[in-house]
Amino acid sequence: MKINKTTRLISLIICILLLITGCGKKTSGTMDAEPSAAIDIEITAEPTAPAVEETQAATATVIPDSTSTIMPNAPTAVPNAATAKPNPTAAPTKAFVHDYNPGQENSIGALCAQIENGNYSVQQGDWIYYFDWQASSLNKIKTDGSNKTTLVKMVSKESVYYKLNVIGDWIYYFDRTNTYKIQTDGTNRTQVYGSNRGCLVTSTNIFFLGQNTTEGLIRTDTDGKNKKVLLNYAATSIDIQGDWLYYTGLTDSYMQGEVGRMHLDGSGKEILVPSAQQTCDYINVVGDWVYYTINSKVFRKNINGGDPINLGIVAREMIVTDQYIIFNEDTGNNFLCKAQLDGSGKTTILALPAYKINVAGDWVYFNDGNLGQYRIKTDGTQKESQR
Repeated sequence: MKINKTTRLISLIICILLLITGCGKKTSGTMDAEPSAAIDIEITAEPTAPAVEETQAATATVIPDSTSTIMPNAPTAVPNAATAKPNPTAAPTKAFVHDYNPGQENSIGALCAQIENGNYSVQQGDWIYYFDWQASSLNKIKTDGSNKTTLVKMVSKESVYYKLNVIGDWIYYFDRTNTYKIQTDGTNRTQVYGSNRGCLVTSTNIFFLGQNTTEGLIRTDTDGKNKKVLLNYAATSIDIQGDWLYYTGLTDSYMQGEVGRMHLDGSGKEILVPSAQQTCDYINVVGDWVYYTINSKVFRKNINGGDPINLGIVAREMIVTDQYIIFNEDTGNNFLCKAQLDGSGKTTILALPAYKINVAGDWVYFNDGNLGQYRIKTDGTQKESQR
């Protein structure tokens, strides 16, 4: 039995008294010691908490597990990143999915870059990417007309997303102010350049039609960096074939047009059609032939030499594929037409006005001048609204 301090003090006093009494008897000399009376003291111990247990309880740590077990002196639990389990309630990260099969990706982002038609529609694989005039949105749709998806919504009624290029997982477009790129699922929108009058994108570079005569043709990386001026006078259209960049340009203030080409790094510049007192535009390169217009008249010239050939076609806008010359006839009606690559066999695809023409596969995409947006087969069949 354990005793408290009061009990100890009483015991100490009794011991002192007994000691004093004993000492007195010894000093009397002959006196026999008498047996002292037995003192029976009952001591009741006051209950006290064990000191050791108090210390342990004071330092006990709660382990945050499902049973809330209390363990003395347990270290504080620290999450281990290497062994932490994923949160089952966290939203899963959406994986990016390519819009094309291997081998379907474009090597050049558009057929060509022209100021007037604006590249409002571009094809890659089984998808058409286009600007919706009425909704003012950038969309994509399957070539069979299914799976229409809005990628960039209207910011204002004046929103326009055009000068489109699609190459691999990226769409490049212009919104009247800046040039952006965005992934084909509508994510990761990034500004890459400022204003331009048209562009062509390859896997490594962007070629811009510049805004002024001192920077007529510009090359940058695909992120808009490392700008290099390739032509110090105005360019009106460009096309790429192999490692050659073809262009139509205006050499001075007298609007003297020329047709030329240079390597993609800007070297090896050659003049294919010397300067003339007329404006050259709408360049397209197919095989060994360069197609272009001079004051709406369509010409072609062999890149290996020879004189330009007038094809007898008058075009307001023109796109040349590997099969046809597609154009809207610049005779006042702007009907949509086609001709063979040598200019022969001219036929009318659609006897209605067509503007902003673009070609993707065997479809011609166009605007009717009143925000109506359509496509039609190159043989004149299956006219469809894109709304």
